[in-house]
Amino acid sequence: MTVSILYGVLWGAALKSFAVLALAWVVAGLFRKQSAAVRHLIWAAAFAALILLPVLSAILPQMRVAPLPGFLEPSISFQASATPMDRPLAATVEPVRRTAGVVRRMNWPGVLMVLWAAGFVASLTRMSASFVKIRRLRRYAVRVDESEWRQPAHLLGIDNVEVLRIPSAITPMAVGVLRPAILIPSDATQWTAELRRVVLLHELAHVRRRDPAVHIAARLALCLYWWNPAAWAAWWEMLKERERAADDAVLGAGSRASDYAAHLLDIARSMRDVPGIAPTAICMPRKSQLEGRLLAILDDTRRRSIPGAVTAIAAMVLAIAVTIPLAAVRAQDTAQNRTTTASLIEWADAVRRSDRLPEAEARYREVAARIGNRPEAAPAFIGLGITALARKEPTQAIEHFETAQKLDPANNGTALMWLGIAESRRDNASRAEELYRSALSRLDPNSAPAATVMELCAALLQAEGRESEAKDLVERASAVRSALGSQVGPQPDPSKSVYRAGVGGVVAPKLLHKIEPEYSQEARIAKYQGTAVLFINIDPDGMPRNVRVVHGLGLGLDDKAVEAVNQWRFEPGELDGQPVPVAAHIEINFRLK
Repeated sequence: MTVSILYGVLWGAALKSFAVLALAWVVAGLFRKQSAAVRHLIWAAAFAALILLPVLSAILPQMRVAPLPGFLEPSISFQASATPMDRPLAATVEPVRRTAGVVRRMNWPGVLMVLWAAGFVASLTRMSASFVKIRRLRRYAVRVDESEWRQPAHLLGIDNVEVLRIPSAITPMAVGVLRPAILIPSDATQWTAELRRVVLLHELAHVRRRDPAVHIAARLALCLYWWNPAAWAAWWEMLKERERAADDAVLGAGSRASDYAAHLLDIARSMRDVPGIAPTAICMPRKSQLEGRLLAILDDTRRRSIPGAVTAIAAMVLAIAVTIPLAAVRAQDTAQNRTTTASLIEWADAVRRSDRLPEAEARYREVAARIGNRPEAAPAFIGLGITALARKEPTQAIEHFETAQKLDPANNGTALMWLGIAESRRDNASRAEELYRSALSRLDPNSAPAATVMELCAALLQAEGRESEAKDLVERASAVRSALGSQVGPQPDPSKSVYRAGVGGVVAPKLLHKIEPEYSQEARIAKYQGTAVLFINIDPDGMPRNVRVVHGLGLGLDDKAVEAVNQWRFEPGELDGQPVPVAAHIEINFRLK
């Protein structure tokens, strides 16, 4: 997974984590009169959802307008020709002062990823150090096998728990997931029978409820969301409810509330925490929570029921059920962001077509980094490849086109076409032909892009003297262009006042002012040429209206033709001495010098 993809996944999960935690706060508030064990279960489910969010966000998945009817066939046509301008492809370059500002723009996604990664690594390092300390404690601990220490475990049906005595005055704690253990201080052998009993019951309640595993899982979630204050607040709430739930288990086993509160105070006064083990160990008395725990222990109105396994499973299932649609919003978000992404790429395209190549390259790279290695980034890499070709760097262009091809293998016809163009610039005709034919196999054979590829391939074959094969491709492309052109015309209910020159005494319009079309940058790079045919209405004011391409060309030449013709001016056609709208055809010949 690349940095850009990881950034997208984690950014989406970060935003959704607030929704998960807000929901957990609401649900915990609704269950405020229930037992602490129920509320702890709610927070445990919330942390499970936080862990699932980035995982599910990464693996969950993410119109054509109907053609118009035929148009009124005009009886006159005009012609124009276009040739590439005599200038190098990369002639117009932004001043150094301006492009430097673009290149040095702060890469905020990269900066945020570095900051997040630093916090994530620091958190994991702290957890790893905690595991090492606990392992060292267990290595030098002495197993306690006396029956009075084992009896509470047998009563609760827990036989795989070790009771280990540590040669220091540590706070009693529960550790371990696969090999759970209870660590007690060295002077625990001098405790009263009742103190031993309540301490063991408290720690065994954690083991039976699998609190060590929940503790570590929640801590892993905090490693991911270390920057999120809401996650830390939820963490402290979960710890508070967990300890109160264990206290409730002790009271439920028959201990008097006042005696148990006194024992907690004694342990808090005489014992100390082991530094650095909090991320992976469950310590019995936390002084910061002691006051609230004592009040809860002495409050005989509180509910102290312990939810069963069925309730716990139901809570986890509910957490997953909530997380899946929330994580899947990423796919919907992607669809909603496609318009913005397309706009950014169109902006970069416009900059490139004005031959501001350094700025265009910076914008393409910025868009690609923002999208990540998803299919939507393919057009940005195609733009980078075209920019490289404009600088006459076909090898670098091929790298970009190949990246675009891999990013969107289901729709890589355009990338394959440009790979063919790049190979033809390297005079590798056989490879270029192979790529053109591969592009045709991926494209709709009746589409305009397919016709463009046919024309490019035909030009390649003609240059090699393979006239017969080239002619076949030209005829196929012409048939596609004609079929597409037959679907173009005015609105379904065209005005009946549009006339044909020479029919019924209609005098043809005359061309007064003509702008020769410019070659598009893509067509100049590809050395692509041909003839575009446009349909227009020449209005009584001599202005062209309803300009439509009826036999087009690819690589931006149609747009150049329409742009030029919209600036033409005519002497209008006449009927009985009065100006009338007249339909006409315009042929635009794009030829290389």
